[in-house]
Amino acid sequence: MAKVTYHAPEGDDRYVEVFNIGFVSGRPVEMDVVPPKLFTNQHFTVEGAEPPAAPKPKGKPGRKPKVVEPEPDADEADEA
Repeated sequence: MAKVTYHAPEGDDRYVEVFNIGFVSGRPVEMDVVPPKLFTNQHFTVEGAEPPAAPKPKGKPGRKPKVVEPEPDADEADEA
């Protein structure tokens, strides 16, 4: 079970409700499933859970990039 703690910014309310869950600044809340956005939110710390894997980019497979052969140096051209 993960523990999620809210850290209120200075001058902000100590209580906030996110995803229908109430958080009081500095008090950890135990959660079975942690919403992925809380892992990247600077005002929350998550302990006891790993962030979800980044999704693979979607898109059509495109044409492979053209490989450009490097031009020979002037010294190598003289040797040939």
